[in-house]
Amino acid sequence: MKQLFILLGEALLQEGKPVVFISDEPELSLHVEWQSELFKNIRKLNPLSQIISATHSPDIVGKFQENIIKIESCIENV
Repeated sequence: MKQLFILLGEALLQEGKPVVFISDEPELSLHVEWQSELFKNIRKLNPLSQIISATHSPDIVGKFQENIIKIESCIENV
């Protein structure tokens, strides 16, 4: 819950400014319902924000599925 408050608090403080949020597995210790709402709420608080996150949870990206970049597609087969 502390991580949730920090992320949403920062989104609120940066409201109206273009900002990049970078997180590593933000779903850890978040309830599944909160996972599905996190990015949507960050974007609601700051529509100019860009969110970069490493995650294993499809729930965390929710409706932003079309914006996912899978790292495997960025690596050349050697």
